[in-house]
Amino acid sequence: MGVLEGDPGTSTARQRGEGFAARARELGLTVQTTPAGFAASTARVAADAMLSRGERPTAIVGHNDTIALAALNAARELGLRVPRDVAVAGFDDIAAAGWAIVGLTTVRQPTARMAQRAVDLLAGRIEDPSLPPRREVLPVELIERTSTGGAA
Repeated sequence: MGVLEGDPGTSTARQRGEGFAARARELGLTVQTTPAGFAASTARVAADAMLSRGERPTAIVGHNDTIALAALNAARELGLRVPRDVAVAGFDDIAAAGWAIVGLTTVRQPTARMAQRAVDLLAGRIEDPSLPPRREVLPVELIERTSTGGAA
């Protein structure tokens, strides 16, 4: 499995990388990690490099959908069939994920609920500055599309 990771200086990239690595270990998968940044241009270069290696991964996960869409485009231009030759998945469920020629499997976050909780927590801290910082993890949803062999 290949992982195209975002900017390692961000908590988002670190947390997603840790999560992917932990699950891969549980499943006994070998992971090839390549820095891709979060921009389409840098992700495309990283995806081309990963897919052009002698031991090409059979699946690629991008730290976000922009990275994963770059991998989809790279695969297509290299003549690879998605998901037959390489499966691709991303994270965020941006609108383009469902519009791509090959629909992108992705992880959807509850962004409206995240924003509500952030405002609630901030308002609580403003009202009572002695409240300790809190970290909450909200459930996500896997959106299966054709890039991994899921529903169209």
